[in-house]
Amino acid sequence: MRAIAIVLLITVSAFQAPGQAITADSIFTKFYEVTGGKAKWDSITTYNLKRKYVSTNVASYDAEISGSLAEKALYKNEIIKGRGFIYGIKGTDAWRKVPLGSADKVTKYQVSNLSADKQGSMRLELYDFLIPFLDHEKRGFIASLVGPDQYNGKPVQKVELHNKEGRYTLLFDNATGYLVQSRLLAGGEEIISDFSQYVKSTYGILYPSKIEQKEIKRKASYVITSQLAVNEPIEPAKFKR
Repeated sequence: MRAIAIVLLITVSAFQAPGQAITADSIFTKFYEVTGGKAKWDSITTYNLKRKYVSTNVASYDAEISGSLAEKALYKNEIIKGRGFIYGIKGTDAWRKVPLGSADKVTKYQVSNLSADKQGSMRLELYDFLIPFLDHEKRGFIASLVGPDQYNGKPVQKVELHNKEGRYTLLFDNATGYLVQSRLLAGGEEIISDFSQYVKSTYGILYPSKIEQKEIKRKASYVITSQLAVNEPIEPAKFKR
């Protein structure tokens, strides 16, 4: 019992300043501090991601992703066997582009509206591709501290984050302050993401370059590798139907 008490004490004290109670916000604050500083995160306006999704039980694919926080716009090009399937949102507009014809010809697309669930998922992804809790209060999320927990045998702090579009359970490593796991319930799906191999972007923030992700309903598992670029130009055409 004494050993357990010491572990819990260490878990709490690492996330709180002397004389202050631990809160969800103090955990977020530590994350910002150890990954580049709050000022850096607050100055993000756009980002580009290159990703590889490798799976042993569903189709693997590459992805080109661009997001604009100011425009509330997200572009995803999921490339499967040389063919790009494009998803986009901008404000209240949301669309999907499916390539027509063979891959060796100029690509033409069939454009359709996204379902309400897919739109909701992409609005969450716009921030998830960075961190789920970025600007969480402005986005209508409520954050609450659950308390100490264990993750792969290490002490962590658990935080819940929710609004009308989804609910996150987030685990933060006590020793590093990094986000190590996100469990998202939204649109009838549960997605579990385990984050590792934090690296420094040229912009100056740390991000997880490796993610092990499971989509429970689809029974899909991926190992994702990422390269992040922040506040670099984005072609305006990406945010148009």
